[in-house]
Amino acid sequence: MSFHNEVRLVPWTPEWRKRFEAEHTLISDIFEKRELPAEIHHTGSTSITGMWSKPIIDMLVIIPNDRGVEDYEEALMDIGYDSLGECGRPDRVFLTKGKTAEAAFYIHLTYADNQVAKDQLLFQFIERAVPGIARAYQVVKAEAADEHANDRRGYVAAKAPFIQSVLSAYRLGAKKLEYRGFMGSIEYSEEDGLFYGKVQNTEDLISYHGENIVALEQSFKDTVDDYLKFNAAL
Repeated sequence: MSFHNEVRLVPWTPEWRKRFEAEHTLISDIFEKRELPAEIHHTGSTSITGMWSKPIIDMLVIIPNDRGVEDYEEALMDIGYDSLGECGRPDRVFLTKGKTAEAAFYIHLTYADNQVAKDQLLFQFIERAVPGIARAYQVVKAEAADEHANDRRGYVAAKAPFIQSVLSAYRLGAKKLEYRGFMGSIEYSEEDGLFYGKVQNTEDLISYHGENIVALEQSFKDTVDDYLKFNAAL
C-alpha cells in the first residue's frame, strides 16, 4: 500500500518547520532562476504548533494572476515533484514529492483568488486564532484517522464537514477590530508565534499584539485607551 493512502497521525515536531524552510529555499531558488514570482506558504496541520498530523508537509504556492501555471509546474517537476494535475479543482495543480511520508511534500499550485488558497489560509488563521477550534479539529482528525486508517480520501471527506462549518461560520460573522472610533488590523507572525496589528485610522504608528485573537482584541482596546489618554493629557 502506498504511504499516500495510509493515515497515520504523529505528534507535532519542530522538525516539520525545518523541513518546510529547507524546501522553501529549494523552491525559491528555482523560481528565482526562472524569474517566476510566487508566495510559498506552509499550510496544513504540520504548520500548527502542537497539532498531531501525518508527517507530510503541505505547501500552498500562490502565483500572480497574469502568469500561467505551466512554467511553475515545469520548474517544480525539475526538482523532483510529480504533477497530478487539477484533481477536480479548477486552476489548482496538485504536486507530490518523496518516497516516504517522513520525507514527502504536497504542493497546491494556484492563484490567490482560488477557493483552495482562500480556504487553506483562512482555516489556518482560525486554528491559530481560536485554540478551541484547533483542539476540536484534533478530535475530528483522530476519529477520522481511526475510521479511515488506509483510505486517505475517506479521511479527507470525514474532516470536510467540520472544516466547511468553521469556514462558513467565520465568513458569516467575521469580526473586525473596532473600538472607540478606531479600526485595527489583524496579522500573524509565524516566526514569533504571535498575532499583531496596527491602528489604521491615525497618522501615528500604534501597534499591539497578543497570543490569540482574544488577547489581541484586549491589547488593541488597551492601546487605544492609552493613546486617547496620552492625547488628552497634551
